[in-house]
Amino acid sequence: MNNTLVQTAVRIPETSPGYSAALPPGFPFLVEEPTRRIVEPVLLYLCDRHLRRNGVWVRNTARAAAEDLHDWWSYLSEYSLAWNEIRREDVELYRDAMLSTVSPHTHQPYAVGTVRRRVGTVLAFYEWARQRGWLDPVLSHDDIRRIPRAIDTDALAHLHPSSGRMKGSRMLPPHRSSPDDTVRPFTARDYRKVACELGPLPSGRAGDPRSSRDRLAAEICLNTGMRVDEVSHLLVWQILDLRPDRDRPYGVCAMTISKTKGSRPRKVLFPNWLVTEVLAYIEGERAECVEAARARWLKHRADTPGALFVNRMDSGHHVGKPMRSASFQEAFRRAVLDAGLAHTVRCIDPAHGEPYLAKAADHSVHDLRHTFAVWTYHAEREAGNAEPWKKIQALLGHRHLSTTLSTYLRVVDVFEAATSDHFTAFLRQLRDA
Repeated sequence: MNNTLVQTAVRIPETSPGYSAALPPGFPFLVEEPTRRIVEPVLLYLCDRHLRRNGVWVRNTARAAAEDLHDWWSYLSEYSLAWNEIRREDVELYRDAMLSTVSPHTHQPYAVGTVRRRVGTVLAFYEWARQRGWLDPVLSHDDIRRIPRAIDTDALAHLHPSSGRMKGSRMLPPHRSSPDDTVRPFTARDYRKVACELGPLPSGRAGDPRSSRDRLAAEICLNTGMRVDEVSHLLVWQILDLRPDRDRPYGVCAMTISKTKGSRPRKVLFPNWLVTEVLAYIEGERAECVEAARARWLKHRADTPGALFVNRMDSGHHVGKPMRSASFQEAFRRAVLDAGLAHTVRCIDPAHGEPYLAKAADHSVHDLRHTFAVWTYHAEREAGNAEPWKKIQALLGHRHLSTTLSTYLRVVDVFEAATSDHFTAFLRQLRDA
């Protein structure tokens, strides 16, 4: 039977221990088609693992787990398997099917990290069900065992955010990549190319009518090391509370953010010049978008979005609504391609099995965070800091220093950085793009 992943408000079943309130809006769960019945085991698992008693939940983590289980339930439906009667061989066939096919989204073979994440989520679900006595002992402890490790100790955590623990089952495919394969910091020259494609800074819109939103969001990622989801969750009042010293453009203002991976608040440092640019966006382009929204969908002032970044003027009826992370990521990908920073990949049309060639971007938004880390390292070393990793760990919000080291230690030694200049000088070059 087919199933659908939905996000809406619904009451948690009474069989869920300790829960009696309605789910928060947007919390994901599965429903069967065509009966529209909730897939209760998945709902209870998501509530138990991803919903706190006060209703707080990490959107991306819960969504990723729900999507993984949605894919698994589709597999069960395809082969008419009952969820609580599966065997080790069923999970292995599911794993091998992904390893031997192409993704309908990328038209390329599934990344090993994607397969590990999906299988890991399935195994975590069955371990949870086994602990509650809902499973016959068809999967051994070795099949579904987990190594208790915080997600921060995973150097590739941003690539497979499924749960707070790394899976240690023998059924997981081995990694085929190293941290060096995923850390791709920008050079100053390449970032300038992308910045020109993204648009002007708010202060430069007088001579360039394009939107400054995407360029400004990219500058925040680059200058603070924030993740794209952290940037998309920034609120207007957080910026308005800052007091930049306009006489010291490369001084910094400290801001505490709480919408982070793992929901652990941390401080980020905004350069004064960047705060000034964000204030100009709030007073200019953002205000224009919100005003346009009043003529389309925003009927009550109390419903005015608090998000810092909103949809642009070319968004039609959705102008002024909070910007989605995916929209910014897509805009950044297009800018990288338009800047000529691309490589050729071989794809396969999953519908017909025909191969074709396509261009793939050399960089993603997350590379801005990597660039921040690498250039901060060189700046700190140049300034005489014998332990730059501790500062980088704090700024990136890694709980464990080993995460920072395993991700960047080898990269900084091979990356061709102009170590004679401080990080602020590098950022000054980028700002002038």
